[in-house]
Parts: sequence; C-alpha cells; structure tokens
Amino acid sequence: MRKLTPNIKIVVPLMAGVVLLTLGCLTFRQAGVYTDTMSLWRDTVNKNPDSSLAHAQLYKLLIDQGNITEAKSHLERALQLAPYMQKIDSRVYAALHFDMGLILEKQNKFSDAAAHYQKALDVSDYFEVAMQAHYCLAKILALQGKFEPAREHFLQAIDIARAHNNDQILNAAYRELMLLNEKSGHPVN
Repeated sequence: MRKLTPNIKIVVPLMAGVVLLTLGCLTFRQAGVYTDTMSLWRDTVNKNPDSSLAHAQLYKLLIDQGNITEAKSHLERALQLAPYMQKIDSRVYAALHFDMGLILEKQNKFSDAAAHYQKALDVSDYFEVAMQAHYCLAKILALQGKFEPAREHFLQAIDIARAHNNDQILNAAYRELMLLNEKSGHPVN
C-alpha cells in the first residue's frame, strides 16, 4: 500500500501563489481609496477621527477648493485635538490658530478672528506666522478704532518683514500704517 503524501514541490508554489493573489487583490481594493489626496485624507479621518494632522490636512485641501464651511469644521476639530502640538511644534499649532483667524475674518467675525491671531502670537514666535498674525490683527484693531494697538502690531509686522526680507508684508503694512496714521491724526514719520 502506498502512502498519500503531498508533493511539496507542488504545494509550496501553489500556496505562495494563493497568498500573492490575495495580497494583490487587497492592494488593488485599497488603492481605489487613494485615487487622490482628498480621498486619502477623507479615508484617514474616517478611520482615525481623532487625528489632528488628518483634519488639518483635509482642511487645507478643502480651503483650496473654496469649501470654507467644511474646511472650517475640520480646522475646528484639528484645534480641539491639537493642544499637545503646542509643546511638540508650536509653529503648527500657531498656524492652525492663524488659519482660523483668516476664516473668521472672511466671515466678518472680527473679534473672534482677532482672538485667534492673538493666540497664534501667544503660542509661537515663528517669524512667518508672527509676521502675518501681527499684520492681520493690526488691520482688525484699526477697523475697531483701536489705533494705538493697531499701530504697534503694524510696526511689529514691519520689523519682522524687514528682518526676513518679505517685501509683500513690508509694503502692505507700511501702506496700512500710513492710512492709519492719517485716519487717527497721528504724525507720519
């Protein structure tokens, strides 16, 4: 009587083929989720709703598409989840607050926008965020008739812009400061 033993030379390649075919099918199925960057971050948020990074990335994509309402909700969620970022990378945390200030300013919620610009200044001294936050905060303060604090923030924006060769902010802040000085009767230097 002959023993029935599987032929190893046939079974091993057959099993390897089944494994590779299975992995290939799973890869193909998963690749469909990542057809573009938007679907990648939407999938990441769905699978990990507590990821501030995923919400922040999705916010950036949505704002680029002009979808301010949905972008704002993801930015709010990123800020809720991100207080630890202040210790890890204060620049990112400050940038999130600055971005929220921009959205609120576009919605004419000037006091709320000013609070986020101030928070950006409070948590980081990274020059790019600080320069823009000083400039935007100064514009809001000027609109509110708070001329002295506005002047101080314009001057700080100018100092940072000059130190980092940012002509765009430098020229804009100078122009706004001149207008503010004329409006408030402050002597022009």
